[in-house]
Amino acid sequence: MASVATENANPNDREHLKLLTIFYYIFAALDLFGLLVIGTQAVVMGTLFASMDHMPKMKGHETSAPPDIFPFISGILAAYAVIIGIVMVCHLITARSLSTRTNYTFCIVIGAVTCLSFPLGTILGVFTIIILIRPSVKSLFGVTST
Repeated sequence: MASVATENANPNDREHLKLLTIFYYIFAALDLFGLLVIGTQAVVMGTLFASMDHMPKMKGHETSAPPDIFPFISGILAAYAVIIGIVMVCHLITARSLSTRTNYTFCIVIGAVTCLSFPLGTILGVFTIIILIRPSVKSLFGVTST
């Protein structure tokens, strides 16, 4: 059945899926860059807060910064890093699924979620959904059109 679906497919569909695969890999690389930026922020902030004990004190205060601010900001950065890491893995899985023509529903869902990442993710997500809802592309994934 897969060979029949491949024969009936529009030649542009394979090219569009290949482009989507490349763009999802690029988007995952951008996610990795975001993780590196967050890691750099955490290191710089940790160094800054560690050296605050050596800074001049403000009048009427024992320390120059609230003592609980670093763990709070670190927690926010860690949560943000976890979210970006999960999204990055989802983009990698989507890229792989598009290239192997598997996990059709997962690709649609990640395309919709990617739309939330404005502006590049919105463009990628919209084109993902537009391409994946074509009946000829559904047949490449082995999904029956309804």
